[in-house]
Amino acid sequence: MSRTKKGAIITAILISLYGVFGFLIVPYILKANLISGIVGQLGRNATVNEVKVNPFVLSVTVRGFEMSEPDGERFVGFEELYVNFQFSSIFRRAYTFDEIRMIAPDVRVKVLPNGSLNFSDLLASSEPEEPRLDESNELPPILIFRLQIEEGRLEFSDFARSSPFEMDFFPIQISLNNFSTHKHSKSPYAFTATTGKGEVVSCEGNISVDPFGSQGRFVLTGIKTHTLWEYIQDQVHFEVTGGLIDLAARYDMDAGEEVLHFEVIDGELELNELTLVEKGVNTTLISVPCFSVKGVHIDLSNKKAICASVNSNNALFKSWLTSDGTLNYQALFAIDSSENESNTSSETQDQPEADSQPWRISIKELTLENYGVALEGRTLVKPMHVNLEPINLNLKNLSNQKDSQAELVLTLKVNQTGTVGVKGLVSIDPISMDLSLQVARIALKSFQSYVDSVAQLELVTGTAGLDGKFQYRTLGSHGPEMSYKGSVSINSFEAVDRLHSEDFLKWESLLFNGLLLDVQPDKLSISEIVANQPYARVIIWPDSTVNLTGIFSTQDGETTNDVDSEVQSPIPVTIDTVCIENASVNFSDLSLKPNFAIGIQSLNGTIRGLSSNSLARADVLLEGKVDKYAPVKIAGQINPLSEDVYTDLALFLKNIELSTFTPYSGKFTGYAINKGKLLLDLKYKLSENLLVGENKIFADQFTFGERIDSPDATTLPVRLAVALLRDREGKIDIDLPVRGDLNDPEFSYGRIMVNALVNLITKIVSSPFDMLADLVGGDGEGLSFVEFEFGSAALGTEQIRKLEQLAKGLHKRPALRVEIKGVADTEHDRVALAEAELLSQLKRAKLEEPAAVELSLPVRSEDISLSDEDYAFLITQAYADRFGEHPMTLFKIESETSEPPQIEPEVLVAAAKQRLIEKMAVDETSLRRLAQERAKQIKDHLILKGEIPNEQVFMVEIKIDHVSDADTIGTNLTLSGI
Repeated sequence: MSRTKKGAIITAILISLYGVFGFLIVPYILKANLISGIVGQLGRNATVNEVKVNPFVLSVTVRGFEMSEPDGERFVGFEELYVNFQFSSIFRRAYTFDEIRMIAPDVRVKVLPNGSLNFSDLLASSEPEEPRLDESNELPPILIFRLQIEEGRLEFSDFARSSPFEMDFFPIQISLNNFSTHKHSKSPYAFTATTGKGEVVSCEGNISVDPFGSQGRFVLTGIKTHTLWEYIQDQVHFEVTGGLIDLAARYDMDAGEEVLHFEVIDGELELNELTLVEKGVNTTLISVPCFSVKGVHIDLSNKKAICASVNSNNALFKSWLTSDGTLNYQALFAIDSSENESNTSSETQDQPEADSQPWRISIKELTLENYGVALEGRTLVKPMHVNLEPINLNLKNLSNQKDSQAELVLTLKVNQTGTVGVKGLVSIDPISMDLSLQVARIALKSFQSYVDSVAQLELVTGTAGLDGKFQYRTLGSHGPEMSYKGSVSINSFEAVDRLHSEDFLKWESLLFNGLLLDVQPDKLSISEIVANQPYARVIIWPDSTVNLTGIFSTQDGETTNDVDSEVQSPIPVTIDTVCIENASVNFSDLSLKPNFAIGIQSLNGTIRGLSSNSLARADVLLEGKVDKYAPVKIAGQINPLSEDVYTDLALFLKNIELSTFTPYSGKFTGYAINKGKLLLDLKYKLSENLLVGENKIFADQFTFGERIDSPDATTLPVRLAVALLRDREGKIDIDLPVRGDLNDPEFSYGRIMVNALVNLITKIVSSPFDMLADLVGGDGEGLSFVEFEFGSAALGTEQIRKLEQLAKGLHKRPALRVEIKGVADTEHDRVALAEAELLSQLKRAKLEEPAAVELSLPVRSEDISLSDEDYAFLITQAYADRFGEHPMTLFKIESETSEPPQIEPEVLVAAAKQRLIEKMAVDETSLRRLAQERAKQIKDHLILKGEIPNEQVFMVEIKIDHVSDADTIGTNLTLSGI
């Protein structure tokens, strides 16, 4: 056999043996070693349906591979793995593969309830080899012309969560061409994965391994936001019910340097039809139909993120303040960390120190159009509703770079009628704003619920607005610096007392011009406040409550008083001018019958120079009308803004109709007011909480009317007081000073005024003649009575002088009437009358003497004068005629056993006279006649001599009694008012 033939036979045999070994034996060995290796090394069961080897093309095909978990469930597997190694590896000097293809790979990844992965045991069993000192860091040369994964599946399950999360990707397609581990070799790749919900993740580009890097483009299409929510649902309190995300971008990654270089270029994001609700509630809280981000460039190594544009429109947000005052979104988006407590501590420990270099983020333009926000205040008994729609926002060049400023334009409507416009510059580092604000027609009725919490007021109409500049600056630990400069207005305001449906407060316009409010340092200054047609109404209701008390009280009846317990220093305040234009105030007292009402109209004027500076004094000048006709003027200086409130004001009112006050006079005096006009000149000073007032009260033609029965009427003789005060021209002039200490907890201006008036009246009516004496001079007490000799009605010189003074006083006070009460003393006047009668009898006896007849003496006995001799003779004779004996018997009776003593004639006459008087009868008629005559003498003198009208002088019922032990008897006079 030739050598050639022999060589061919050997070659054929070797090839045959090689083929037999490769086709038949190697697959068996590979299959057995694969299964045993998995079981031995990994402790997992594995099965392989078939292993095929083609030794001639150096290919291996493995079919039906499956590895199970310890519990027997499928872990990983594939239908087919095809690997084709190339002989060209020899001359390529690289491990060369023509093709690596895997069909239908299947991987199931689970997070177990304890937080571990279902392949954690595999990682623990594969202990890493210690690196060899001489081992090179270079990658082995590998070349793969085609690498493909077809129809792959990945199933992910997380059972560590309260609500297990499951997600699968199928099919997964991966292709990699011309892959090489040579330096700077780039291999094109493509990746596509579709979730079970139709979401698609795709990526294509090229990849290199030395250095590691990749460039390409990734696209996420139809990503359901609900899927993302499902993974975190146990950590949040909201539910995402709708929304699709489309995301696309180019990327560039290079790990060849010490710092990983990663860039996202031309990124775009589209979020459509996002809807978010609170768990368990179907009401949509957030709805975003369209949200797009374009031109995104993120540079990880340089920590820079740039966005060309952000656009969104027609989004709606529904929010409210909860009962504890927090926004519902705070709880809605709060993260419940209980799901990850087991991992938190370890993750925290492993976190690297934060890089000191901050990220630079900028958005070239952000535009939000036709947004809407529905706000609801549930902190109140009656929730408040405010709708902000449409909201349009445009921001340009927004950046977190230091001192970088963005242009902001914001417009929105409040409850359809109000408008808000904001324009200016904003900055993030430091946080600052420099904005112009324009707010108009904000309906105050929208905030009725807040008013309900502090007052029983119904806001009928009213709009608020402002126009100015707002600035905000951060100042580190010192807090922010804020300022507003501009104007504020409240127009067409009207508020009604809800308890009684009565007008309470309204105005046409209230303007704050030139307003400057600063925070840090705190300061408020206002150039001008203009109140046009302000109106207020104060009412005392039939139950004597005041509408102010009822309006500003809480539902439990307590007056609102929200004063902070911590005393804070007041901010400096200056107000240059307050202008009052056509103001009016109405006061009604419905507790009276008839009702009382009075008003101030056409009140105009200014207050200039208000300031919280304790030395400042603001000039006040206000003029108006009371009940349309009576002028009122208020002038002076005030400082109500300082800690030491100062007031020096004069109030002048003229020609107020007093008949208007009949309801009050009827209740408190018991009389109506028939007519009269009132003039008030009041001056008040308040400093260091001490109030000093000078009240000059003038009344013209003040006249009481008919009597009114009132249980509250005073017992003081008010008619007398008025009569004493009113002069002959019908005018009353009263000075009524008052003082009060505001530090006194019982201080009340009304109380001190009433007390002063009552004290004045009491003083007047308790000593009315003193007041008359002050008018005409003399002793007031002496004018109150007229003295007479006992038994006489004749006026003495001194008494006539008294009556002349009294007449002058009555002339000056024509509303006074004097009442004269005639009086007679039952003892002294009786004796005096008897003595007078005895004298008369003696004179008549004298006329009857013969000598008197012969001498033709006067016929009238009262014209006769008796000498001492005549008197002694006539007394003795009268005694003898009356008693039938001589007066000497009076002395014998006293001394019967002795001789009659020697009696002086004067003593004898006196004794006889005394006994005659004792036996003389003086009846009550004589005493009454004497009392009446005394009163008549006084009346006649006042009317005839003093020219006092008869209607001012009255004689009243006389008095007969023992009234005096003095030498004279006084007839009392009493004053009263007509």
